[in-house]
Amino acid sequence: MSNSSEKSTDVRPGVHQPCVGSLVGLVLIVLVLASSATACSMSTKASASASAAVTPSLTASSTPDAAPTPTPAATPSAMPTPKVTPRATPTPVPTADEAAFSLLCEKGTSIPSAALYAGKVHPLVVMYVSSTSIDSATGGVIHLWSPVDLGINAKWITHSWSSPIQLIVCYVEHAQRVGTCGPYGANGLPAAPGSLNTVEIHQYRDDWVARVFVARTGKYLQSKTFKGGRPKACPASVKVTRTGSGLSAEDIWGSFPRFTLLNNYATAVSTQKA
Repeated sequence: MSNSSEKSTDVRPGVHQPCVGSLVGLVLIVLVLASSATACSMSTKASASASAAVTPSLTASSTPDAAPTPTPAATPSAMPTPKVTPRATPTPVPTADEAAFSLLCEKGTSIPSAALYAGKVHPLVVMYVSSTSIDSATGGVIHLWSPVDLGINAKWITHSWSSPIQLIVCYVEHAQRVGTCGPYGANGLPAAPGSLNTVEIHQYRDDWVARVFVARTGKYLQSKTFKGGRPKACPASVKVTRTGSGLSAEDIWGSFPRFTLLNNYATAVSTQKA
């Protein structure tokens, strides 16, 4: 019995054993292939997901955004050129100085910068015009009268007047011929009537006329004449000088009007009623 039992459990090599081995191997191959396919499928999906995640980034970075088209600035409208009306050159206003005072005495030129002639005190300046030729009241040299001779001018020089100048007093020399002496010969002694090559001299009284003007307007206001002293009588002899045209000798002049009279008149004008 024991022998038959062993025979039934014994496997014969070469018949049943190789088939089992082949079947097992085939199963293993199928399992390996299935596992490989699953792994490949998962790897493919992972790669696809990774590619999908990377692609947008690459695309965004590789394709630059289009630069915005700049909007052209609006062209400003041309401004019309303003029309400029040329202005007339203003005439210079004379200032209240010695030159302006001289022009007023000589030509009556007004001084717009001077003060209005009004009030109880009228600040003034005294000028004088000395004739350059006998019997001529014009064409002389105009000067500011020295305050040494006419003290009232010290107020203008020292700016002591209470306001700007209102009046100008122009003293003008008017030489008056009052006589003739001669003839005198070349030796300076009286010559016989009808003698040739002789010379005569004249006697003059040195008069001065005060002419008062309103400085601001140049308006003539008033005048007064101051007579000089009478000249001396004809001399017995004179000093004769020979010139290209003949003989000449100095004329005889009377004394000058007293400065006190001229200064007093100007002082009175400064307080007269306007």
